[in-house]
This record gives sequence, C-alpha cells and structure tokens, in this order.
Amino acid sequence: MILLNILNDLLLTFNDIYFPFSLVSLLIITIVFYVIRTSLQTKMFLYKSLFFLLIFSFIFWSALLSLLQYKLWQDHPITKYVLPPYNPIDYFLDYAYFHFFRDFVYRLVAAAIIYLFIVLLTKIIQRDVFYDDERILMPLLSLIFIFPLNFVFILLGFFMLSLIIIGKVLMDLLLNNKSFLSNQQQMINKMLFSFRNYWLLNAWFLFVIQYLLTANYLLQK
Repeated sequence: MILLNILNDLLLTFNDIYFPFSLVSLLIITIVFYVIRTSLQTKMFLYKSLFFLLIFSFIFWSALLSLLQYKLWQDHPITKYVLPPYNPIDYFLDYAYFHFFRDFVYRLVAAAIIYLFIVLLTKIIQRDVFYDDERILMPLLSLIFIFPLNFVFILLGFFMLSLIIIGKVLMDLLLNNKSFLSNQQQMINKMLFSFRNYWLLNAWFLFVIQYLLTANYLLQK
C-alpha cells in the first residue's frame, strides 16, 4: 500500500500530458516488432524515425499547451496581470517549463543516460552485449514513460534478465551435464545476454500499471 501511494503521488506530480503520443508510439513499435516482416535495417530505421518523431511531437505539444495557457491567462481579468506588460515574462516561462516541458526534459535525459549506459557497458565487456535494435528500442521505449517509470522500466528489465541468467547457471550446476551446459552456454551466447522479446511486454505491463494507478487516483478524488 505504501508503494502504491508513493507511485500515485509521483504520477500526480509528473502528470503524463503525452499519454496519447506514448500510446500510439507503443502500438506502432509493437506492430513493427511483431507483425511487419522486413529486414532488421528497415526496422532500425523505423525505430530511429519514431524516436525523433516522438521528440518532435513532445516539443510541439508542450509548446502548443504553453501558448494556449498564455492565451487563457491573457484573456482573464485577473491572471493577465502576471503577464507582460504588467510583469516580466519570467513567471510564465517558469510555469510553462514546470507544467509542460519538465517531464519532456526528464524523459530525454533518461533516454540519453540509458543509451550511454548501453555504450559504456559494451565497451567495458568488449563485446556486443545487446542486439542492434535493442540499442534504440530501450531508449525509445523509455521515452514513452513519465519519470521515474522510465527508469523502473529499464531496472525491471535488467532485474528479470539477471534472474534468467542466474536460473540458467543454477540449472547447469544442478544437472552437472557437460553437454547440457554447453548447449545452455550456446543459448546464452546466442541471446547476447539479452531478452529483447520481453522489452515490449515489460513496456506494456508498466504502461497499463501507469494508467491504472492514475485512474485509481482520479477515482479517489
């Protein structure tokens, strides 16, 4: 209950004004990943295009909401006095950033951190730890979540990956079968210590949880 209350408060504090864009993007990613039969290079291009399109959509939507808010205050007999020429524009800019741009900045920073983590981990291990499409899918999918759920998405994914690897190692030790061990190691190498088929399932799970927590809070209001 305490955890749910904390998550509810976080979702209230960082309200998801980009929910429609995130939902459409998640649907598109799912269709491209599971339905469209094309080359990996084409899918990579689609993922990258969607990544930048999503960023552009966030900026456009935030700017539009800011302009509408400015117009609303400008036409109001009281709030017009917080705007120029009665007051400096600084107050409105702070308000617009806090309500319409802050979440976008947090999402962008989180996606950048995740991408840098992927690059750093690859250099440290000195091998391709992830599939090529994972390198764009992970930052892309994290971009559709409000902060801090974008980090929860990645942490949950790596936590599940750790459990899978530990489970395989324990199974190998229990069976003590060299041929089986060899097959399992080949499977792990083939996976490149990854489980990219689960990233979308993880994303859908958290996306639904985000919606349910927000809906639950609104009903309690």
